Amino acid sequence: MAVKLLTVREVAAIKADGRHSIGDGLYLEVVGSARRWFTRYTVHAERCSSDLRMT
Repeated sequence: MAVKLLTVREVAAIKADGRHSIGDGLYLEVVGSARRWFTRYTVHAERCSSDLRMT
């Protein structure tokens, strides 16, 4: 699945809590008004995830 390019408005419009798949292992997790981007991937048959934080 290709990654969908989302605008700021589209991200803000996602109100349902939970993990929303954007594609290619990229997810947006919504909890209340907080949003967190992370990736999911597999290494040696072990599922891993990594936060994408802006500094």
